[in-house]
Amino acid sequence: GNQNEVMEELMKEKIKAVNHSIIKNAFIVKDKKESDLRKLEVYKYGKIYIQNISSMLPPLFLDLKEEQVILDMCAAPGGKSLYMADLTNNKAIIMANDVNEIRRERLNYNIEKQGASSIIAFGSDGCTIGKRLNMYFDRILLDAPCTGEGTLKINSSKSLSSWSKRKIELSSRLQKRLFDSAYNALKPGGIMVYS
Repeated sequence: GNQNEVMEELMKEKIKAVNHSIIKNAFIVKDKKESDLRKLEVYKYGKIYIQNISSMLPPLFLDLKEEQVILDMCAAPGGKSLYMADLTNNKAIIMANDVNEIRRERLNYNIEKQGASSIIAFGSDGCTIGKRLNMYFDRILLDAPCTGEGTLKINSSKSLSSWSKRKIELSSRLQKRLFDSAYNALKPGGIMVYS
């Protein structure tokens, strides 16, 4: 199957990869840059998708099943949506939303490249979804846009120039509005993950 094909090419290219102990269909590659992996045939043909393990964790808490209607509220570039499609054998309905048009283009590109036919991309204001699709979804992933403080380098003035108290306040307000909207879009008894 697909996994064997991936492993064969990695071995052929002398790339060491190990299966993740918990996460299904995830390989950890050490000592290689992302740019090296992007040159591989398996990458070009959408047989692998490159992302951090931390990005694969939130979908695992959703208790996903085939035939569910799932919302990925802030989905671009689509790694979490793609992983949810994989976890549901491409048999759920995954609505992948992103309000930013440029990011949504990337999302559409990734969906097509990976052949994830269960994902429908759309570009709505996440803050209004709860009103328009009230109690509609079995599962919701809200991986909310953030300030990116976790990536700041203390000794880099360039890195710190993007930080401000106002940015944090705006981000906090937006996250609260998205959270309320997502909660309202969730069916009674549904599961929502906020990350």
